[in-house]
Amino acid sequence: HGADAVIGDACSSSSMAAAHYLTHHQIPQLSPSSTSSALSDGVAYPFFARTPPSDARQSFALADLVEYLLQVKRVTTVNSEDTYGASGMQEFKNEAHRRSLQILASTSFVNGQANFSSQVDVLRRSGALVVVLFCQAADASRFIQATQAAGLDNITWVGSDSVTLAVR
Repeated sequence: HGADAVIGDACSSSSMAAAHYLTHHQIPQLSPSSTSSALSDGVAYPFFARTPPSDARQSFALADLVEYLLQVKRVTTVNSEDTYGASGMQEFKNEAHRRSLQILASTSFVNGQANFSSQVDVLRRSGALVVVLFCQAADASRFIQATQAAGLDNITWVGSDSVTLAVR
């Protein structure tokens, strides 16, 4: 409709969808909050830019927290299956591998999921005391509450920016 540029979207998966359309019309897109590392692919998203760093940087920082602050070498990972959770966790796993951090178990869930019994069981069987969680705040709150209701209240949570809101 004659736009010279588009500011938005706030969510990575929406930004990806918009970017495909906007690339076809060679319209630049700037997102104030889309952090998926997939959006860093300049071939796939040549007209996309963002103001925050990608999840690759956030995942590097999470690995630093696990390795240096908590001084832990073994973790379990949990993520949502949307673009944000899946790509962010993949970046963490890549960084963990580079640092020789051991991932005892991994599980995931869909956004808005209400029953986390199978994911909680994965945590219980792993025996991990530190869990890296990458998902949206609302999902993180429900997931953490489910683990606590199941008696797993001795977990140290390390997570993305939205998980920090849920833990508080």
